[in-house]
Amino acid sequence: MNSDGDRDFQTVVLAALLHDIGKFAQRTGRHPGRSHPELSSWFASEYLGNEWKQVSDAVGYHHVPAANSAHDPRLALTLVLADWMSSGERRPLPEGETGEPASDALITIFSRLGNSHALSCYPLGVLREDGRLEPSPDITAGQVRYQQLWDSFVVECKAMRRDDFGLLVDQMLAVLEKYTMFVPSAVWRSETDISLYHHLKSTAAIASCLYHDGLDAAALSEQLAAFESPDSSGRAVAHLVGGDVSGIQDFIYNLRAKGALKGLRGRSFYLQLLPEAVAGLVLDEFGLTRANLLYCGGGHFYALIPATPDIESHLADIGRRVDKTLLAAHGGRLGVAFASQELKPRDLGRENFGKAWDNLHARLAREKKRRFSRLLAQPDDVGVVLGPSGSGGEKSACLVCGDETVAKGPDGNPLCSMCASFADLGSSLKEATVLVESRADGRVEHPRTLFDVLANVGREYRFERRPGHEGSAWLLNCTDFVQQGLNGFRFVAKHVPQQDGATAELEDIAGQADGIRRWGVLRMDVDNLGETFKEALKPDRSISRLSVLSYLLHYFFTARVQALSELTEFRDKVYLAYSGGDDLFVIGAWSVLPKFAKRIRDEFREFTSERLDVSAGIFVAPSVKFPVYEAADLAGEAEGTSKREGRSRLTFLGKTLEWHELPFVEEVKAELVGLLNQGLPRAILSILNSARQQAAQATKEAGEGKTPMVPIWRLLYALKRMKERHDRLAQGIQKVEDGVRQGEMFLHPHLDLIVRWAEFETRRKDAEQAPT
Repeated sequence: MNSDGDRDFQTVVLAALLHDIGKFAQRTGRHPGRSHPELSSWFASEYLGNEWKQVSDAVGYHHVPAANSAHDPRLALTLVLADWMSSGERRPLPEGETGEPASDALITIFSRLGNSHALSCYPLGVLREDGRLEPSPDITAGQVRYQQLWDSFVVECKAMRRDDFGLLVDQMLAVLEKYTMFVPSAVWRSETDISLYHHLKSTAAIASCLYHDGLDAAALSEQLAAFESPDSSGRAVAHLVGGDVSGIQDFIYNLRAKGALKGLRGRSFYLQLLPEAVAGLVLDEFGLTRANLLYCGGGHFYALIPATPDIESHLADIGRRVDKTLLAAHGGRLGVAFASQELKPRDLGRENFGKAWDNLHARLAREKKRRFSRLLAQPDDVGVVLGPSGSGGEKSACLVCGDETVAKGPDGNPLCSMCASFADLGSSLKEATVLVESRADGRVEHPRTLFDVLANVGREYRFERRPGHEGSAWLLNCTDFVQQGLNGFRFVAKHVPQQDGATAELEDIAGQADGIRRWGVLRMDVDNLGETFKEALKPDRSISRLSVLSYLLHYFFTARVQALSELTEFRDKVYLAYSGGDDLFVIGAWSVLPKFAKRIRDEFREFTSERLDVSAGIFVAPSVKFPVYEAADLAGEAEGTSKREGRSRLTFLGKTLEWHELPFVEEVKAELVGLLNQGLPRAILSILNSARQQAAQATKEAGEGKTPMVPIWRLLYALKRMKERHDRLAQGIQKVEDGVRQGEMFLHPHLDLIVRWAEFETRRKDAEQAPT
């Protein structure tokens, strides 16, 4: 299905992206008495020019269900139906808005989660590059802010290219994202938590599907009636397609220690490019633009595609192409599950889209358990799955992943071609400011590098230091793209620490730690996210609302985490192996990881209006050369412990504590570290440890439900003697005593963590055995 040169299709997409832009103009207060369809039509005419006159005409009729007087009733009715479906409404939107359009700010979608009725709003403004959002219940917008935002928006619209449809759509999507992400889509409703950007994008996705369905004006009118009637299902109007990369955990963490970091960033970013490439292949197959890519991140993608009769055949062909490539390149360690869910008009209503979303995920879960089953279903492909692999004989093993190989790396060590390509990608990503994307037509029978894999899937990607190369180009972590003639921008969490101009290795990161020279792994993800998508937004799980939620989470874990990693206190000590979707994996100096985790958690709580939380686990490698994959697994186990213990927790040095407990524990630890650094004998660590062990024994002997007789007097006596011997440190010792005691008879439950943490942080680096 090819839409290149199809002027009517292009008109539908542009009209859908601009159909409500008049609301933005209206709220500046500069156009009294003019309706938003009228202003949307004016804007399309003013900024797209005469060559796109039909766009202006279609936009002007998007609130007129009987659009017979439009220049092209079919295009106008397509826009009307898409607008209704995107909004999840069963009636045309009222022209008058009952709220205060110029002053009502966008309510955070997170405000609707949980039992609290307190609503927070986002400040009106451009999308911040640092990912910082500061929602507040007291925020209003105002005409002056709208005017400032509108004026900047118009400047960038004037600079967009109009002679290249593909570039124009990409630029328009990105400009809308930048300027209307925090503009409410409609203020006539009581809860304005859908951004104008997401409403426009969803409308364009639905309109594209309706156009490709080939319905005439009469059939579109019938679909409008079906959408309005709760008892009528109508014919299918689209399919919701999902893709899910499986095997990510084993693939990304299956690394040995030596040389691992050189390719780890490239390896993890490859897993971000792979679903992007597959999604691009799906869009190309059905002649769609990026407007139909509802979400891509965290190893997943969701797209809206037309309800064509041969849709399953098309998806099966794509699946087999991807399967063959991944099987040849990775021997079955990676796969991509595909599933689709038919959508009829009523399925796009607020009450029903969530059910379709759940059905899709249930199908994806089944497909993930049937990896490569598409190949087994074709007799010609069975041998690809079940036939012999490899060439036999003894070969050297790749230093990084352990695969057999005969290749040599630049330093003469064994290195497979795939791991070498990961290192190349990570190296280019380090200094890159632009991601260049182009279509690839060639097929590589035996893909040896990640670039071969992506080319087989239909995409070529390059990371460049500056713009100027052919292909679609996306500015990284910067939104000033229009003046440079680029397609848009992407937020990418790509920070890596540097050592003498090169990517720091594990030894370098360990050397940045306080006390013991060790590196560690932090793993973190959002708590109860599946339940949030499934239950918390009921009954209003419209396509736009679910898109907003997915977008904001990914925005935090890319833009915000990237910005935090670049702060002075973290930038030389943390390596973002992966951050996106709803989770992260960080390698860092062990001593900074708790602080980094707490900072991310606190900002995430603010970002989500205190409605969502995260759980995390930190594992400290016992030696510099400890395998990364084992450390990652053990950090994952620590994270799992945090989940099992009740969520909203951190597990560190084998101890699980709630986030609110961490500052006090760190405060007591810091006091203890200060004393040791001032010369207090390390015997205090033994004294505290002994007290903890005695308390544990007393608790065990007392039995469940009984109050133990903890011999705390022994600890108090020992600390009293220590204060007498070290008079100048008596005040600090007293603070430690006050911190580790709870009342007259009990010790702090995390005393063991305090002691071990202090012991690690004060161990002399030069006293450790040198790496071998």
